[in-house]
Amino acid sequence: MARYVAGRLAALVPVVLVVGVTVFLLIHLIPGDPAQVILGPDASAAQVAQLRHALGLDRPIYVQLVLWFERVLRGDLGNSIFLRRPVAQAIGEHLGPTAGLTALAEALALAVAIPSGVLAAWKQHSRFDQAFMLFVLLGVSIPSFWTGLNLIAAFAVSIRLFPVAGYVSPARGIGPWLGSLALPAVALAFTQAGLIARMARDSTIDVLAEDYVRTARSKGLDEAAVLARHAVRNALIPTLTVVGTSLANLLSGAVVVETVFVLPGIGNLVVQSISRRDYPVIEGVVLFVALVYVVLNLLVDLLYAALDPRIQYG
Repeated sequence: MARYVAGRLAALVPVVLVVGVTVFLLIHLIPGDPAQVILGPDASAAQVAQLRHALGLDRPIYVQLVLWFERVLRGDLGNSIFLRRPVAQAIGEHLGPTAGLTALAEALALAVAIPSGVLAAWKQHSRFDQAFMLFVLLGVSIPSFWTGLNLIAAFAVSIRLFPVAGYVSPARGIGPWLGSLALPAVALAFTQAGLIARMARDSTIDVLAEDYVRTARSKGLDEAAVLARHAVRNALIPTLTVVGTSLANLLSGAVVVETVFVLPGIGNLVVQSISRRDYPVIEGVVLFVALVYVVLNLLVDLLYAALDPRIQYG
């Protein structure tokens, strides 16, 4: 197991290289000049050229790429052009709202998706199953920003049960903190719940057709015991793949949702950095998200072995 984990961690190196090169080149190909954005439209060409030289933007792109990778390998993501602070510090300052939003959205998605998917498989071809499939179809079809806007109109403007936008730190109370994240978490969870629930349903249907399930039923076990002891645990193994992917998708989906609800998270930081052409911040955030993807996939693989003792990693 230790050798397997070490090998997967070593695989981070080529991932960082590929993601870093791709993002760096794509960002620098986007029209716009950070120096021009900083100085404004009234700046002269000489002033822009002087600032570009001070920021190192006048160097050849391959030189900038090599220098950036040298800093990354030392654990230094560079300094933000606009925020005038290290990129790692900027990510850390905005990580709290995104982490809280992602965790709450994933918890809501799992709380709805797993039980409903198992019940839909148990009641296959029933009215509950048909209603479930409609829920899944809506979940995967409606974008999160549209769900968020409708939630604001219904629960923040009409009923005034939740705030329209903004973020409250957990230091000011768990209740206000949950209230500020409730609507964006539901908007994010709706899409992911549909994907997870569909996988849970299909996996449970496959498991219920296995011989050991028929044997359990022939021994006189009731359906609740069959589902709890024999079906659910085995059905969770393929579902874990979707769960791990959904966590990573929540990070990318948070970019739009945080903009809609004006949350000071990583997604909002990326949007602002793109408009400012703040190259170091964009590169650092994308690299951070890529690392999260790889780590989550590794954790999912390790959970496979925890759920099924037959799975071993050498």
